Amino acid sequence: MRLSDRSYPHPVLGNADDVPGKAFQSTIEMDCDATNFYFHIEIESSSNTINELLENEKASLYVHFECGNTFFRKFTRLKQLKDNVVLISRDDLNEEVEVNVFVLSEVDISGYSIDGVNPDYGDTTFNISKGDTLAKNGCFVFPIENNFNTFNGVGSFIRIVPTDSKSNVPILSDVGGDKILIKVSTDDALIYSSYKKHPAYSNILSTAIVLPVLAEQIQYLLEEKIDFENDGRKWVKIVGRKVQALLNEKTLTPLTLAQLILDIPIQRSLISIKEFEQNN
Repeated sequence: MRLSDRSYPHPVLGNADDVPGKAFQSTIEMDCDATNFYFHIEIESSSNTINELLENEKASLYVHFECGNTFFRKFTRLKQLKDNVVLISRDDLNEEVEVNVFVLSEVDISGYSIDGVNPDYGDTTFNISKGDTLAKNGCFVFPIENNFNTFNGVGSFIRIVPTDSKSNVPILSDVGGDKILIKVSTDDALIYSSYKKHPAYSNILSTAIVLPVLAEQIQYLLEEKIDFENDGRKWVKIVGRKVQALLNEKTLTPLTLAQLILDIPIQRSLISIKEFEQNN
């Protein structure tokens, strides 16, 4: 949704020369991991009018994401000017994503005027309706490369499965086949299935369940000096190659290696929590 300057029935900060005396600017940076894209958003407004409306919750910040290739759209309210992060699944974006930042009115406002307005408006005031645009930034376009392959997909070598036990049992691992099987109780498996795709919890679950088991198996590979190219188990070859590439004459602990293979899952968990708390 590449929005060009347009004619509004009232002055809009950031639209052409409606309000030349003030500025509304956004800085957006994108990074990603194997699961998600993370958009870090900082906003600056030099308009006292807009800032007071935001402070008094008579207006709010919003960000709109749109991917024409996947038809994905997301319209999210931001709770602050600084230190915002929005998480979007890698499955939802392809080729490019367009990002727009707005200030929208949360209430009807009569007699509206804004500091720094173009003198052509004179002393005219305006009636604002709830949902009207009060400020906007230009469209940001980010190219999307969806060939991320840090660890060939954790699902290629680890699977979480239920055991016959209903509850209150520790997780177990079975490493005799092509995948590392992480066995959890049937109750825990049900909860995991319900929340594994939740934006705030998916990374936490990966950290809590997958990370310790992977670290344990990396320690096993190193201590037993397993010949991962000729072992015969698919997971051994995948993990062994990753470990070999990461070591590369470095000394790293199994826990550190597991975190690097999983692309720092603790950091992703914290970012997911922050994004969820900001937008809910």
